[in-house]
Amino acid sequence: MCQRWEEYVLLIESLMKLSEREEKSSESKGRDKIKKMKDVAREAAEHLEAMDATDFFMAYGGLKIERQKNIKRSGFVLLYLEENWFRKAVVAYFKKSPEMEVEAKKPAKGGVQQSLVVDINGRKSAYYAKVLGTFNKNYGTWPFDKPPVDLREIFVYRLLSSIGVGSKEVHVIPDVPNSGYVYLATKMIENFFTADGHTEDYLRTGSTKNDKSVKGSKKKAEDQLDMLGWLLRLHDLGVENKANYGFIARLMSDSSTSFELRIVDFRVLAKNANQSPYFPKAKDSKMKSEWKKFAEVWKLTDKIDEAWKKMEEDLAIRKRFEEDKNAYEGKNQQDQNLFDYRDGVKDNLQKLVKEEQSGSGAAKKPRTD
Repeated sequence: MCQRWEEYVLLIESLMKLSEREEKSSESKGRDKIKKMKDVAREAAEHLEAMDATDFFMAYGGLKIERQKNIKRSGFVLLYLEENWFRKAVVAYFKKSPEMEVEAKKPAKGGVQQSLVVDINGRKSAYYAKVLGTFNKNYGTWPFDKPPVDLREIFVYRLLSSIGVGSKEVHVIPDVPNSGYVYLATKMIENFFTADGHTEDYLRTGSTKNDKSVKGSKKKAEDQLDMLGWLLRLHDLGVENKANYGFIARLMSDSSTSFELRIVDFRVLAKNANQSPYFPKAKDSKMKSEWKKFAEVWKLTDKIDEAWKKMEEDLAIRKRFEEDKNAYEGKNQQDQNLFDYRDGVKDNLQKLVKEEQSGSGAAKKPRTD
């Protein structure tokens, strides 16, 4: 195993050199550079897999630290986006014992990002796993950016889960070489259908035979969507994309149907972005009064802290979390900084509460008796 480690280190050095050359090369040579980088990264990852399968890094703790220092993200991102390595990471994460059956397949109707439908022991549990960030299926052309994992997205998924508007389970999955890139998997929501009526069958097979009727009043759910879109600076929802949110229908005692909101995908706007359709609605005082009630029912202040604690404790994103923390403390402005984003969400929530209290106070007339 020590010889395998030495070979791995040599591959990492080669990957770094290729990466530096790749950043300077012309477009015509770019694809060849990417292929070479991918080949080297693949071989290095295979060495890591073999060492991880033994107690090598437990026996040589110092090398485990060195392993993290050696990793160059610009090379391993190519494996991160490759379907085979994506599937490997997801299956390894969910296969907790040799007896477990884990199957990961491409969905018939996935989004722009690489994604997999994951079935555990048949369909006793099912998850939707995806690549994080702005990478799409056609990624890998020259030149390419190497943006970090956007921790804001993971934070929002965890917050939505805590308030009952997202999936019950949110899993952050390290890539095979543990390079700092992660995938995200959420448990499929039972009886969920999208705002345009599609069910899980449509995602899996493209079939519409089990589509649901979306007729009926969904005002409360849509008001909640507006509120969360404004508070969390979300887009790619609502009229923009009806596949990213939907409902669970509940039959009420009076035979009417109640629609409960569920959000399954979204994008987080940059810090100074202004194009969200939810921002203008924040100026409506009546709307804000309803939003404040939602915040109280969801116990949002506590739930934000709960989601934040999970981010702090997640080893899979530790390196990226520390990078955001250092940038934040150093006043280094970044559009995707998690700490800046948390502050913005808390500020929005505080404004909502204060403005509503102020508005309520202004509406009261002094007593004259």
